[in-house]
Amino acid sequence: MIKTYKAGSGQVKNTCAVGKGWLPNAGASKPYAVQWHRKNFDGIINGFVIKISDRKCHNGTKRTELFIHSEMKPNGKQGTIESERWTNSGPNDYYSNGCIKLNPTNIKDLFKRLDHVGWSRTGSPHRPARSCQLLVPSGHRSRSEGRARPGGSSVLACD
Repeated sequence: MIKTYKAGSGQVKNTCAVGKGWLPNAGASKPYAVQWHRKNFDGIINGFVIKISDRKCHNGTKRTELFIHSEMKPNGKQGTIESERWTNSGPNDYYSNGCIKLNPTNIKDLFKRLDHVGWSRTGSPHRPARSCQLLVPSGHRSRSEGRARPGGSSVLACD
């Protein structure tokens, strides 16, 4: 494991709610695969962005457009509008439209660590593909164990 980070995801508990629900289960046996990464992404989300694999929820709804990101400008700096500014004023910074959200310092640290050890995503017996899984603290476990919680009550672990 590279490191664990406080993370949040979604706005509602329903993992099948496209664009607003918690992420579907991902554990050690079926982690999210890292598909690509950018330090200067310019889109609906900006800056340091990691695209993770699509996933089906329990009823078969395919969840797409899943990312690990923060709130920042495309150049990685803090902006003035809410979607580009991390305030640390409460759990709202961790809410997202169904992606995994880290604070800017942590996502930059994750990039630094993965830049150092390598971003391989083509697995081999000697070098497995990079993956990330969501860990839920024991006090927050429920039927939905393994899903990122809004408000930053989950932990992201990448290997």
